[in-house]
Amino acid sequence: GYLRSNATKFGLSAADLASPFVTDQYTDSSSGMTHIYLRQELNGLAVIKANINLNLTADRRILST
Repeated sequence: GYLRSNATKFGLSAADLASPFVTDQYTDSSSGMTHIYLRQELNGLAVIKANINLNLTADRRILST
């Protein structure tokens, strides 16, 4: 939802964000921060170098993208 709401800030269209998928996700045990890595998919295929990551605070607020 965050990415779709802010697509233009990232130079993306709604179509660019139609079906991203998580390639990796982990929570740092010392800081509690969660790092989520997404990749764009088009026609069922992963788009190379079309990645974005979200970094969330321990209370699940978005810190950075």
